[in-house]
Amino acid sequence: MLTYEQWRDRLFEHIVVNGSPDRPLYLFVDREDLAVAAEAEGSVQALASFTQAFQDRANRSVPFRYEYLLARSADPSVDVVPPYFLGLVMSVLAVTEAPLGAAHGVYRLFTMQGVVGA
Repeated sequence: MLTYEQWRDRLFEHIVVNGSPDRPLYLFVDREDLAVAAEAEGSVQALASFTQAFQDRANRSVPFRYEYLLARSADPSVDVVPPYFLGLVMSVLAVTEAPLGAAHGVYRLFTMQGVVGA
């Protein structure tokens, strides 16, 4: 199982570094992207690993608190990967995991983050 930092680095490389400099970058992540970045055998295992790594660092009563604290202490001249990158990935993933026709993915996001009362 990958750690939070390993997920951050692998997904950044998969999505941003491997992108084309001639094309606009749109952040889209689904379980297949997770499987590719993790070099996992299946998307279900990759999704479980990612959500567990995210939950291990998450403040269950204040979503994205960890990413907020990372962003506050970041040094843009040193940090190549934005410290809040996995927060963005989790937000997009919650939407891609929502069934078609769902009003929004906020409840799915909270469930994936392990937020209490979700």
